[in-house]
Amino acid sequence: MLATLLLTGTIRPNLNTPYLNLVDSDKRRKQYIENLEKILKLKEVKNIIFCENTNYNFELDEGFKRLRLIAKENNKLIELISFLGNEDMIIKKGKGYGEGEILKYAILNSEILKKIENEEDDSFFKLTGRLYIENLNFLLKVKSKNTFFKQYPRTKSVDTRFFKVSIKFYKAELIDIYENVDDRTFYFLEHCFYAQLKNKKTTYFKQYPIFKGESGSTGEIYRKDFKVFLLKIYNKLGLLKVK
Repeated sequence: MLATLLLTGTIRPNLNTPYLNLVDSDKRRKQYIENLEKILKLKEVKNIIFCENTNYNFELDEGFKRLRLIAKENNKLIELISFLGNEDMIIKKGKGYGEGEILKYAILNSEILKKIENEEDDSFFKLTGRLYIENLNFLLKVKSKNTFFKQYPRTKSVDTRFFKVSIKFYKAELIDIYENVDDRTFYFLEHCFYAQLKNKKTTYFKQYPIFKGESGSTGEIYRKDFKVFLLKIYNKLGLLKVK
């Protein structure tokens, strides 16, 4: 079965958002478009939703309009959703609050997700919008629905950059937990996910995702290095399973 991907984004972030390094709107926009174009060409993908929270007008942007043509050429469906997130709360609590708000908005408003929610397999993959995964083709073939991985073996945090989840499971277990985020006290969205998932039945990816792109939090360029080498080993040993 071909995959549905939900990519999250913030094209014009508030400069007062805590722990946000990458604030250049033009650079962010370009990264989103380039990433979406690559994913639209993957044969394992059927549907793509891009949801962003700064009320961006996609219809006035030639780059995003071109993505619709690329989707049609590759026999894909693409849905571009924009809304205005709660800027006051994002400034107060951090970008994890905004990320959770985007996920909730997309699940409640995406026409694609509303359609697959009524299908036997109601799952989708979530990916942070500016990041690409080198081994994404392989990861999109996972059959289990609720698939997550920890950031590191001993941390009580789930990597929220990429996961697969059932819509019904997300609504029941995760849709409002972003309200507990407080970046200023170092309680991030990743910790909220772990607290909610640690006693739930979930699976983990058989390969560690090899991320490519730039961290919005630190500006770090993701690359294959010794840390990634270790994470691949930890994952293979099952040490990144959420439990």
